[in-house]
Amino acid sequence: MAADYLRWQAGIVGELKRDDQFITQNFDFEWWPDHSYGPQSGINHFEAAQCLTFASCDIYHPSQDELTGMEIAYGGDATRPLLHAPYLVMETQSQAFKQWTPYPGQLRLQAMAHLASGAMGIAYWNLFSLHNSAESYWKGVLSHDLEEGRIAREIGAIGADFAKLSPHLAGATKHSRVALVIDNHSQSALRWFAIDPGCSYNDLVMWAYSCLYELNVECDVVDVEALVPSDYDLIVTPGLYCASQQVIDGLRAFVEKGGVLVSTLRSFVSDENVTIWRTRAPHDLTYVFGMLYQEIAKPGTTTVAGKPAQRMIELLIADDAEVLERYEHRYWGEYAALTANSFGKGRAYYLATVGTKDLLKSVLRRACADAGIGLAHEWPLVVRSLRAADGSSIHFAMNFSADVRGFANPFGEVTDLLGGKAYEAGQTIDLHDWDVVVLKEA
Repeated sequence: MAADYLRWQAGIVGELKRDDQFITQNFDFEWWPDHSYGPQSGINHFEAAQCLTFASCDIYHPSQDELTGMEIAYGGDATRPLLHAPYLVMETQSQAFKQWTPYPGQLRLQAMAHLASGAMGIAYWNLFSLHNSAESYWKGVLSHDLEEGRIAREIGAIGADFAKLSPHLAGATKHSRVALVIDNHSQSALRWFAIDPGCSYNDLVMWAYSCLYELNVECDVVDVEALVPSDYDLIVTPGLYCASQQVIDGLRAFVEKGGVLVSTLRSFVSDENVTIWRTRAPHDLTYVFGMLYQEIAKPGTTTVAGKPAQRMIELLIADDAEVLERYEHRYWGEYAALTANSFGKGRAYYLATVGTKDLLKSVLRRACADAGIGLAHEWPLVVRSLRAADGSSIHFAMNFSADVRGFANPFGEVTDLLGGKAYEAGQTIDLHDWDVVVLKEA
């Protein structure tokens, strides 16, 4: 319904607009508990975006000591693939509520993080703080006195930085080797057939995404119906409960030809109409994963790698698969919790419970190694890259912490587009608290 409305709206605007105008739609994400969080259940963003000139999003996120950059990155990684093009941030915070007032330097870091994800511009909500309304303390660039203050000055400085970067970023693109697959049908199914009252579909998605982000693995967040497996080296499916036969066949072929697949519990349970498959689970992928399961259970006192299994366990019966972890439990100990299997030229991993980030990261590290994706740095040092129109690489190195951090330049000869300083390969680059450098390769 929402997609039909947008097409109708775009059709009306299209009849009236001039050649120098464009159509965009601001895509919201769900909220948890006070910031943007995960896929929106009310609309399929991919379907709705096809009638647009540009896709855009709004993104609100933690600040001060809780600023991680993860929500900003997710907003970009979920919006950019909609049209495979740069996008706009039509709404984000400047200061707003007490917990969102940024430390000095954080606004600049946030703005650069948007650019690093492929945004071509950002707009703040709103210019001045309202004096009457429910959003009186959803504060704007100017506070209630309407006078220029620290926030306005910092945003002015961001504008000057954007002016420096624009000649280099115009026409820049991003290509990710990793896809994280999302699906509105699975989201609805796992609302009706919940893993656990305390674990939503979005919890699974953001568990997987946050682990990729903290490992500095850039990805596209792709709707399952828009997924082209051959575009990627590694595909991650958190809780992909609903999957058509076409999707399953595509993933099997992807692994057989050399791709790497990482799937979590509650993947490949039903078809796209939420009809549960009448075959061994996971449907038509048992040979790919080298295992099957028939039973699910409450974790209770079950542990995996010494840490509690959470929410639900699927009791995997390993066939050809390598068992990386078994459940640690008096009765469930004969079953596998984490498996790996070679199939054709590729590799497939399956994690059958909700565990710690460390557990999922251990899987993703293995999968990245199989896919030939190098891992150099981890959060709070975040490195995200773009390909400039002239073919050169531009790297945003960002420090999401209050500590000074240095790292050895891994790129060869680069120049900081903001500060003008040049660095040789291996030379130490120091980042101050909440700092960023934008490095262009020679």
